[in-house]
Amino acid sequence: MPLARLPFGHRIAYDDCGTGEPVLFIAGLGRDRRMWDAQAPLAERFRMISFDNRGVGGSSRPAGPYSAAQLAADAAGLLSELGIARAHVVGASLGGLIAQELALSDPARVASLSLLCTHPGVPLAVPMSREVLAAIVPDAACDPYERLLGAMRLAFGSAYWAVNAADLAGAARARLPSLPSPEAWWAQAAAGASFSWAGRSLRVPALILTGDEDRIVPPLNSGLLAELIEGSAAHIIPGGGHYFFAEQPELVNRLLGEFLESASIERKEEAYA
Repeated sequence: MPLARLPFGHRIAYDDCGTGEPVLFIAGLGRDRRMWDAQAPLAERFRMISFDNRGVGGSSRPAGPYSAAQLAADAAGLLSELGIARAHVVGASLGGLIAQELALSDPARVASLSLLCTHPGVPLAVPMSREVLAAIVPDAACDPYERLLGAMRLAFGSAYWAVNAADLAGAARARLPSLPSPEAWWAQAAAGASFSWAGRSLRVPALILTGDEDRIVPPLNSGLLAELIEGSAAHIIPGGGHYFFAEQPELVNRLLGEFLESASIERKEEAYA
């Protein structure tokens, strides 16, 4: 497992595979880089870089709370360590907020944005219901396995869960040893709660995807993002839950691949040469 060493003693665990234009994949709240396993086929066409945000996996776990700016700086620092001046950026859920922050604060770094199951931050975002929030936050009084399984049930589309419930229960059991601590979970959650577009604007090629059964980040948020980013459009995945990119990888990988090709760094540089 490679480790990038960033300023202030932080280390970021990452994977770097494939060839072609670099694409940075940013994981969601409490998830490590394995969240993107279903997107591995994209490494046949692109240089796929995925990593653990601070607080989870093999990365440093400094005391929180974290900010979106800190997590975006970690992502930019990883790119710098890898000698990458400009990359496509894909983010899901909290990873989508980090991706937006990176593009807003360092636009020259970001060739394109792919925003999956995410929202535009405060005060614009449409929040999840109180019932869903209560079911996904850490609770020391509950059995960890049952708590995780309940959260996963909310994160997947209903039809996908019905067909794959046994396999997903096994996946939940396998994830238990690598779950973030409650402190790390809340430290990352603080970054999402603090992110905002207030007073800022962005113009970048953007693909916005959501599942129509997403109960964690309501699909209306993708429409709000499309209004903020000029030239973008929101695409709704029928039957998709919050993890639609794992449920329907062939469709999502095709959409991502087509978009990344259309936003090619090399072709844009040639056009301006």
